[in-house]
Amino acid sequence: MNATEKFNSIEDYDQFSRPYDKRIMDALSDSRLTMLHLHFLDESFIPQFRDFKAPVINYSVKTSGIPMTTMRANFTQALAGGVDEVDYNSLTVAEIRREWTTARKQAGPKYIITPGCALPKSSTPQALARLRQSLST
Repeated sequence: MNATEKFNSIEDYDQFSRPYDKRIMDALSDSRLTMLHLHFLDESFIPQFRDFKAPVINYSVKTSGIPMTTMRANFTQALAGGVDEVDYNSLTVAEIRREWTTARKQAGPKYIITPGCALPKSSTPQALARLRQSLST
């Protein structure tokens, strides 16, 4: 959550947040599946996470503006995200498919289709079903 200059500098993150974030991820490193969710990520903060032991990196392409190609250049782990979670409710099946196929192409074979973060609380079952539908069209 603190990996953005909206909240603090890289130096402040490195001193005040990173040691605790890293300690948690290290403690979970032998878990079957651990996902590092980089909320409000600024590109300049990416190097802070290169040594984190998480098999999956999840972030929001929409809110960060960081393409999957940039993340792939920095991480060998599976990348999760690529579907716009902010405007999800207004996306069509075709738009959702276009978003995740673009992300998959950029991320390569180690890619998991997910929204960049939580979907809106107002998402209806019909809206949620569009992601599944986008997989088969």
